[in-house]
Amino acid sequence: MAEEAKSESRVVRITGRVTDAGGRALADLEVALEATHRSFDIRRLQRAHRDLTRRTTTTNSDGRFQLTWHSNEHFNHFELAVGLPVRIPDGARFFTLERVPLGKRLEGGDLPAIDVVVADTSFLERYRGFVAALDSADERAVYEQMGIPAKIDRMKLATHEEITWWYFE
Repeated sequence: MAEEAKSESRVVRITGRVTDAGGRALADLEVALEATHRSFDIRRLQRAHRDLTRRTTTTNSDGRFQLTWHSNEHFNHFELAVGLPVRIPDGARFFTLERVPLGKRLEGGDLPAIDVVVADTSFLERYRGFVAALDSADERAVYEQMGIPAKIDRMKLATHEEITWWYFE
């Protein structure tokens, strides 16, 4: 019995680095290990992913990350999701930039370092640029309450620039 408990709680270490297509490190991104129980749903006649569990960490300035997972035989499908939490009107959602399927590789113990390349960083650059450009307390307050706008219009006038944030449902 003690041997069974020991084998079920084996700790697996997952390390790696997140970069863009040019090899530049991507810092401050969330890396999530998503574990599910994959089975066949006889009622729907299709594969089903159940019991999603997530372990998260953040990449450092070199784009490196480290996660630990306590193995459990119930979970049989694993993926790494790299992204960032994005404010939206009703809270925040995880915006996925890249996914790496791990399949059942966690069953074998520690994995070799996983290099994740985010091929398209355009959303990340726009999002970080938007957040960095928040100038006033009013802009920050609207962003905190409403999240990132769906569209931004800019109109240059003789004395100033008029900016309108649009939110659509």
